[in-house]
Amino acid sequence: MVRLTESNSKRGLVEKILPRVSKAALMGFIAFFIYYVLPVFLVSLLRAQNIPQEFDPYFARYEGLIYLFAAVMICFAVGIQLSSGTILKHALTMAKVIVLIIFFIYTLDGGRLAMAIPMEEVMISVTADLSILLAILITIDLLGLAKSLFEAIDFLSQKAVLEPKGSQ
Repeated sequence: MVRLTESNSKRGLVEKILPRVSKAALMGFIAFFIYYVLPVFLVSLLRAQNIPQEFDPYFARYEGLIYLFAAVMICFAVGIQLSSGTILKHALTMAKVIVLIIFFIYTLDGGRLAMAIPMEEVMISVTADLSILLAILITIDLLGLAKSLFEAIDFLSQKAVLEPKGSQ
């Protein structure tokens, strides 16, 4: 009789976790395609367009950041999907937003991109002020952070309402 109960509890656990794992695997595959396959394909198309060799160091820097961004976003997508229905989902969502803010600040060099391009005997310096774009990205991410915080508060308040009073 005890073994029957143990096998039923294991079966229930498998039935509960299997959909989460399959959804997480699907989300991981979708995130892999969006964040890794498409950008790598676009970068390879750009390199095939005979871009001058002076730009290679800049492509190399951002190519590495594309791989880092893809790895982080895939991990967050899988982690958030695996933890759906728990407070950990909301914590991971908030962590993802904070990581995105840091990533955008680092990638855009604080909103100021500078390049030095050697052209024959002259060095051309190009500087782009992207601080407004960075401010827009950070504002959008802060709105996402506030949304995640409110969702976490709502999740905890619904959980507190559904708990019986004797369990505290």
